[in-house]
Amino acid sequence: WKAASIGRNAKTVQDFLEKNFKEELDEAGSVELAIRALLEVVDAGAKNIEVVVMTRDGPKTLAEEEVEPIVKLVDEEAQKKRQKKEEEGT
Repeated sequence: WKAASIGRNAKTVQDFLEKNFKEELDEAGSVELAIRALLEVVDAGAKNIEVVVMTRDGPKTLAEEEVEPIVKLVDEEAQKKRQKKEEEGT
C-alpha cells in the first residue's frame, strides 16, 4: 500500500490509512482519505488541516476552500451515523 504519516498521532493516522487505503483511489479519493485520516486526530475544521498533494509535476497545496467541503461531508456523515445509532438504541 502507498500511504504514510509522520508527526504527533502518526500511529493513529497510519492505522487508519492501512485499514482504508485502496490501490484504485484516484487523486480526489486519496485527498478525501487523507482528510478523513487527519480528522481522526485533529479538531474538526479545515482551518486545522493543511493538505499537499504530491504529483509527478511537483507538490500542490490545497486551499482551505478546497478542503472545507470535504471536511463538511465527513462531519455530516459522522453526524448521520451518530443519529442512526441513537435511533437504534431507543
